[in-house]
Amino acid sequence: MSPFRLITAAFALIVIGSLIWLMGIAQSAQLAQCPPPATTVLKRFADVVVYRRPPAARDRAASVNACVRATRRNSRLTYEGYYEDFGGRRSPAARGRVVAWVQVIRDDGADGDVAVLNIMARDLDAPRDALEVLARSNGTRYGCERGYCTSASAVSQIVIAADGTVIWIACDAQGNDGGDDAIYDKCGPGGRSIWAAPPGYDVSRTQPGALRELARGSSIAGRSLRLSDNGQRISWIQRHHRRSAPL
Repeated sequence: MSPFRLITAAFALIVIGSLIWLMGIAQSAQLAQCPPPATTVLKRFADVVVYRRPPAARDRAASVNACVRATRRNSRLTYEGYYEDFGGRRSPAARGRVVAWVQVIRDDGADGDVAVLNIMARDLDAPRDALEVLARSNGTRYGCERGYCTSASAVSQIVIAADGTVIWIACDAQGNDGGDDAIYDKCGPGGRSIWAAPPGYDVSRTQPGALRELARGSSIAGRSLRLSDNGQRISWIQRHHRRSAPL
């Protein structure tokens, strides 16, 4: 083979190799996007993005996920189905790389469909199963107590304090008593309450006094939570006046 043909063949191999390498980089960059392609953004924060992913080939339901903008690390928060569902796009909150959201768990009990709302918080840099907070929306450990199902409610707002405390407003859901058509992130008529759970709180463990109810009443504005500048107090609007409590 002549030197010219050898040079031409070598050049062609270099070009083909470069194209394959560039295609690999482009594909990797696409897979590592935050959020990934073919997903729906539910809420954007400074450091994280919460998004919905359609059902994958091995999954029967869509899922709600979160990713870190800087590292592009992805984490599944919950599936969207009948027995496990996402509590709505209005309520999620984030502080740094810690994200908090509402997971709806449904149970076909003797008294009918019961929906229990879990307040969950996770550091997206930690392992996927490491939760910062796991609490019930209205403070009770169980879905039903003394025959009265109290956890079929809504969470209209969540706030995360600098020390990791998670604060939220729980209320009656709009819709059919917490059924399939309920709106779990918007308050309907009825009672409302404000709760605070410290970092590390887990409803499955006994922690007397750890979970606090800060206020109760139907006049609490559903999206009025606000942290003080020093992060040591939380305030809300009740009876048209701003009230506050220490954290």
